[in-house]
Amino acid sequence: MFSPFTSPPVPRAASFQRPLYRLATEARDRSGATLMTMAAALGIALVLFATEATVGSSGAPAIVASMGASAVILYALPDTPSARLWPLFGGHLLSAAMGVVAARAIHHPSLALAGAIFGALLLMHVFGCVHPPGGATALTVVLGGSEMRQLGFWFLAVPLLPNLIILSSTTWLLRRLIERTSGTQFKRASS
Repeated sequence: MFSPFTSPPVPRAASFQRPLYRLATEARDRSGATLMTMAAALGIALVLFATEATVGSSGAPAIVASMGASAVILYALPDTPSARLWPLFGGHLLSAAMGVVAARAIHHPSLALAGAIFGALLLMHVFGCVHPPGGATALTVVLGGSEMRQLGFWFLAVPLLPNLIILSSTTWLLRRLIERTSGTQFKRASS
């Protein structure tokens, strides 16, 4: 059970076979990494289109920034605990909710940013869904200006939830493709 980014141990074989085995393993790992990179680009492109369709082009770059950080975790570090579904969804949704609360309750921008991060980290720890890009989502709501504040808690349902579904779906599809074509099994991240 190895991800496309880690090499399995070299089996005991004649010394002339080891370099050939290593070359074959590295080629498979590179093809897996290439697939993951292409899927990340596809996932982010779909997220951008979905966000522009729901929020408009002015708010899209800020939202896509935290999704880009999530894509790095999902596609490049698929075996980490932050790449599981609960941290992905819970981390972003709880952090966005804290961003909305901070943006509405605290009128000083710097204090609102600090309050959003404080609340986001606290909730992610309490609910066991620490996902670092969630902090960026909390900041996005506070820094997003009047458009984000007008959305309020709808921000969670309108641009955020579809983006999370898109990223998690493309990740799941890619993992199944890699497992089916290369025989590589992804290990489950421990909690």
